[in-house]
Amino acid sequence: MRKARVNRSQSRTEISLLLKRMAFSQTAVRLCEEEADAAEEAFLLKVLEREMASREEARRVRFLHEAAFPVYKSFEGFDFSSVKLPPALPKEEWGYVPLDRQGAQLLFRIIAESYERRSIVLTTNLEFSKWGTIFTDDQMAAAIIDKLAHHGHIVLFEGESYRMKHALMRQREEEELPTS
Repeated sequence: MRKARVNRSQSRTEISLLLKRMAFSQTAVRLCEEEADAAEEAFLLKVLEREMASREEARRVRFLHEAAFPVYKSFEGFDFSSVKLPPALPKEEWGYVPLDRQGAQLLFRIIAESYERRSIVLTTNLEFSKWGTIFTDDQMAAAIIDKLAHHGHIVLFEGESYRMKHALMRQREEEELPTS
């Protein structure tokens, strides 16, 4: 009997949290306490969980559409065997062409305004000690590195370049195709 009460209490807590996330009143919780049996309560919880999942998926699709990415990419099918995460973790490419002063200042503003508010992903083959050559200002480079590294994680990719590996695979496949 006690286990059934604990499960129903936990169920009501989950129902209450889902109702709050969906901006509904708590009327359903009160009805569960007053009139619903365990099966009705379980059914309500199942309905709310599925509705929340549906809303989250629609939100994700809407955000992807609004982002208007030129090419959609995902981690699906990515070979992570060459990725080495820093030990502290749980279990955009620049550097080829220096920025002019205005470009460096603009990038600094973007990073500074994003600091502790938004996520930023940067990819580069250039080590931090050479970032001063990109920004033509060692102090600005140091300030950018400081902001990025403060809450950031450095992910090191070891081994063959992903692009090069796949380009070589295509080249090998084309060489193996029979000519007519």
